[in-house]
Amino acid sequence: MMSIKKIHNHKDLSLIEKMYEQAKILLSFHQSGQWQQHEPSLQTIKEDIRLGQCFGLFQEDRLVGTSALLRYDASYEVLTLGNWLNDEPYIVIHRFVIDASLHRLGLGSQFLQAIEAFALQEGVYNIRVDTHRLNIPMMKLLEKNQYVECGEVFIKGAGPRVVYHKVMRKNNGTTINE
Repeated sequence: MMSIKKIHNHKDLSLIEKMYEQAKILLSFHQSGQWQQHEPSLQTIKEDIRLGQCFGLFQEDRLVGTSALLRYDASYEVLTLGNWLNDEPYIVIHRFVIDASLHRLGLGSQFLQAIEAFALQEGVYNIRVDTHRLNIPMMKLLEKNQYVECGEVFIKGAGPRVVYHKVMRKNNGTTINE
């Protein structure tokens, strides 16, 4: 059984750090500049936990993925190319990662679906996310899950990133994805 939970303490910190280190290696194979400097750093992960924006995907009691979920990102105010699908409130997915030993098991899609369910519970019907143009696995995962490429944004300290947006609506009490 999969569940998404807010990470409140540092007991999973070494596992989270290991997931990011594995992801950095995989991204380097794609010649992606994403996460090739020092981010996400241990300090960033600790700050995400402190701010209550670090969430984990758990398979029973085992942490299998993590992401920061924010209610706003100032970098998303102006796209350098393209347009967002709407100007409504949104949740931002940052630092999305799945344990490398569990790739190709569908956990990425399950994590996105759990994040979407969380957003709906919070009364938020929009999800936004950015990634490096050469992070092909993440782009494929987003497109597979009906995220729409909307253009590019410039992230300070990271450079240009392709942005995606998904709009969800409630229709007659049933949630549907557009």
